[in-house]
Amino acid sequence: SMFERALEVRPDFAIALKNRASTLLEAGMLDVCIAELEEILRHEPADPEAHNLIASALHMRGDLKDAETHYRAALASSPEMSTAATALGAIHHSKREYQEAAESYRKALAVTPEDTSAAVGLAAIFGLEGRPEEGLALFDRALSNPPLSPAVAATASRLLRQLGRQDEACSALKKVAMQGLGDTDRSSLSFARADLLHDAGDNIAAFSEYRRANSCVPDTFDPVGYRRIVDRLIGFFTRERLRKMERSGHASDRPVFVVGMPRSGTTLVEQVLAAHSKIQASGERTRLFDYVRKLAEGDPEKNWPEVLDRTPRSRLAELATDYLTGVEGGERLTDKLPANFLNLGLINVLFPNARVIFCRRNPLDV
Repeated sequence: SMFERALEVRPDFAIALKNRASTLLEAGMLDVCIAELEEILRHEPADPEAHNLIASALHMRGDLKDAETHYRAALASSPEMSTAATALGAIHHSKREYQEAAESYRKALAVTPEDTSAAVGLAAIFGLEGRPEEGLALFDRALSNPPLSPAVAATASRLLRQLGRQDEACSALKKVAMQGLGDTDRSSLSFARADLLHDAGDNIAAFSEYRRANSCVPDTFDPVGYRRIVDRLIGFFTRERLRKMERSGHASDRPVFVVGMPRSGTTLVEQVLAAHSKIQASGERTRLFDYVRKLAEGDPEKNWPEVLDRTPRSRLAELATDYLTGVEGGERLTDKLPANFLNLGLINVLFPNARVIFCRRNPLDV
């Protein structure tokens, strides 16, 4: 290649070395790419492009911890590198560290307002937090200038559904250019179409579309690992331990946690409660999962929930206060993230006076 010819003339030519590494990355030769970039960084330890490239390779290989380190190094040397900020946001997003993800996406958009990936990520987080209007506002320009990217269309569709605007959601999905789509894009669009078919009561067609969506991507659920997590929680949060555990000292009875399996009725319960003038609905908040990761020092698999035995009351009080910050109004505050059934022990530690509503439904319906 031309890069090889340039390196024959000048073996330490950094631009050619990084361009060759970029070519290796595009070809999927991750190990070779990483080795070459490590060599570059030995000579130029602050090179932001090299850090960003090696982070991308590590990210693709699934080494998220090391990828995050290199993305941060790239941003430390070049704060305006929006691609690194977006990718760092995606890592936080995949780990459900939504506050950190949103911060990274915002930094990327401040530098590059047309960064679609950052806009999609931030909009999705707004949707999870029950703020669909703010998410849609990120797509104002895109929605009026089709064709839409699959990610924008699928995300906008979800947000419009949250607002009860199913016709507009259908219209957004029809504005995608369907040629040359990859498996991930086809899957996200099929899931979006399936949700709309389900809303319309066409369950047979919806089921077929859900099956099509799932067939596009590999199944990554680990039932053995999941059972291990649940058994560990049950083994730790015994009645005896809960009686002795340190609490936050926070007396608030404001939080109401609606938990259960998805499709078990959590949304309906929240809607019924929110009809009361003294109850503020806040959607599916993800902060408790953020707190799990923070308390576990970023490694829940190793440290959670045992770390609670050595967590001081002051730290627990800080998290309880943080949870209640930012949501105004209402003597009661609902949080309807169904998976918070995994966080009932933490809820009891942070808010001993909180209410929990456990939704149960026939397993065939969930």
